Amino acid sequence: MEGVGGKSNTRHVTHCFTRLRFIYLMSVEVDRALYGFIFMLFLMIIFFQASFV
Repeated sequence: MEGVGGKSNTRHVTHCFTRLRFIYLMSVEVDRALYGFIFMLFLMIIFFQASFV
């Protein structure tokens, strides 16, 4: 969460099948490497859950 200004800067997080959406309290420069890691983690969770359907 430090790459997006920390937990205290994150107001709301939502997701759809392909994206995570963050709403911030203040505008900050998002560390793209960390965002990419979070996105890949999310995809792994989705595909892992889908394998049990």
